[in-house]
Amino acid sequence: MKNYARALLPSALLIASTFLLVATPVVNASTSYTVQVGYADNLRPTPFFPSPWCGDAGVALFAATGEPCIVGDTQFDDGAILITNTGTTSFVINDLNVNLHPAVGSPTYAIWGAYLPFTLNPGQSAIFAQTGDSESFDTSDSPLPLPVSDNPANNCSTGPQSTSALCTTNAPEVTVTVNGSPTSYFDNGHTLDTGGQDAVNYNPCINPADSPGNCNESLQWRDITLTCGTSCPGGGTSVPEFSLPTVAVVAISFLGVLLLGRRFQAKSGRVTGSTSIGRATRSP
Repeated sequence: MKNYARALLPSALLIASTFLLVATPVVNASTSYTVQVGYADNLRPTPFFPSPWCGDAGVALFAATGEPCIVGDTQFDDGAILITNTGTTSFVINDLNVNLHPAVGSPTYAIWGAYLPFTLNPGQSAIFAQTGDSESFDTSDSPLPLPVSDNPANNCSTGPQSTSALCTTNAPEVTVTVNGSPTSYFDNGHTLDTGGQDAVNYNPCINPADSPGNCNESLQWRDITLTCGTSCPGGGTSVPEFSLPTVAVVAISFLGVLLLGRRFQAKSGRVTGSTSIGRATRSP
C-alpha cells in the first residue's frame, strides 16, 4: 500500500499545482497580484457601484477623471479595472491596455500613460477608469459586431448566447505589464462590455429598480477570470473558466493515476485476466 501511494504522489502533486496556478496570477516567487473588473455608473442610484473606489483605504492610485477624486463632482459611466498587490514586495505597473473585442481587434484603449509607471506596495490597489471625459472608457457603448440580446439573462455573460463563437472569441482582453513583463487576462464574463450589449437598454434592467432604456449599468468588482457577468451584478464567486491547456494537464494527470494504479496491481499479482477496473480478484 505504501508503494502504491508513493506511485500516485507525482500525479497528485501535478493536479494540485495546476489548480493553484489557475487560482493565483504569480509574476515571481514574491510578486503576485489580482486583476478585477467592474462597471462604474453613478448617473442613477445603484447598489452595485464598484467598491472600493477613489478615496477609499488601500487605493493608492486612481487613474481616472477626478483624481484626486471628488465623487460628488464627477460623473462616471465606464468600465473599470482594479489591480491589487497581494504579494510581499512592491512592484511597478509599467503599462495597461485593453482590447475590448480581440477577434475584431477594436476598440482598443491605452489611456493611462500619464499615470504610469507606478509603484504599487503590498496590500495596495490601483484603479483604472475613464480619463479626460466620460466617453474615454465607456466600454458598454461599444457593442459587438453582431446583435446581442437585450436580455441580461441571455447575452455574452450568460445564457445560450454566451457560448456562441461571437462571444467566446471576443472576451475583453486586459494586458498588464508588471516589472517589464506583460501578461494578458481575458474578461470571461464580459463585465467590461456589460455582456456585449449596452446595458442601459436591458429589459429587465440589471437593477430591478430601474426602467428599461434608463438602466444603471454598474457591476461590482469581480475576478477577471470569472464567467459571472451581468447575471451577478453584486460580484461573483463562480469558478474560473479553465483554458484548454489546463484541462489537458488535469486529464493527463488523472489518466496517469489510473494507469499507475493498474500497473501496480498487475505487478502485485492482484489482477487475474479481467480487463474491467474494479473487478480485480486476489490471487491465492
